[in-house]
Amino acid sequence: MLRQLMIEERRFPLAVPFRISRGVKLNADVVTVAMYQGDKCGRGEAVPYARYGESVASVIEQMEQLRPQLRLRHGPRRVAGATAGRRRAQRAGRGDVGSRIAAQRRAGVATAGARRGPPWSPH
Repeated sequence: MLRQLMIEERRFPLAVPFRISRGVKLNADVVTVAMYQGDKCGRGEAVPYARYGESVASVIEQMEQLRPQLRLRHGPRRVAGATAGRRRAQRAGRGDVGSRIAAQRRAGVATAGARRGPPWSPH
């Protein structure tokens, strides 16, 4: 039996404006997902992070790209790995040096001047 996937954009007004140095947020824009198979339903949600170039539209687009894999019963690790890898690659391609270095470290790529080994290593 194929799975059915529902992807929706939701906007929730905040009771109090959320203010930080980069701006003010009046609403929480959320992508919600529901997957049905038979009488079972799984749900999830995500709030796109604009600082890393994510938007509601980009998250929905990524989910739509994964729709065929999700419907055909690929395991959750395979799908999650593909999504995480794509996200790391997107972040590494931007000018944010911290994100690029973190993505390289997670991928096992040595960066210039980076310490090798765990942080408590004497080397």
